[in-house]
Amino acid sequence: MEENELKQKVEYYANLPYTIVIERHEEQGRYYVARYAELAHFIMTGVTPEESVRELESEKREWFEENIKDGNKIPLPLKSRKYSGKVVLRMPPQLHEHLIGMTELQGISLNSFMVQAVSQAADYEKPTVCIRSAASEVLKASSPLSSSLPQVERGLTEECNDVANSRKITKAGKDSQ
Repeated sequence: MEENELKQKVEYYANLPYTIVIERHEEQGRYYVARYAELAHFIMTGVTPEESVRELESEKREWFEENIKDGNKIPLPLKSRKYSGKVVLRMPPQLHEHLIGMTELQGISLNSFMVQAVSQAADYEKPTVCIRSAASEVLKASSPLSSSLPQVERGLTEECNDVANSRKITKAGKDSQ
């Protein structure tokens, strides 16, 4: 591979939106580990979360270069992948029969039941979209309402905060059970 082509590939990967995960560790004194969720073997440490991320960011181009040279496949970021929402699941026939019986009693489809069960097991909540900026743009475009913009923005911000706080309370309640 030519040097110019290698540099282009390194820059391509270095500029993708990889998911940064930061973990606090207490063994041998407190320190932090930063890693990209998609790049299993690339981790850096630091005394603070910020330091661990700075180390990760400062080493990523070298990491990508070495892996490209070695011919290793570099995964794309989770956010750039396309998800169909379809999953094939294999299970014992007895479990399948049991689940059908449960869904019949509840009057819901097997798919709906399984989505609920998996969501609950994964502690997944459908994201709530707070539309403060979108509402601001709409209000700015309609001049008679523009004087009420700060009040509406404040109300939307409070509503978004209420949703976030209720989720925190719910999760805290789950954790204490």
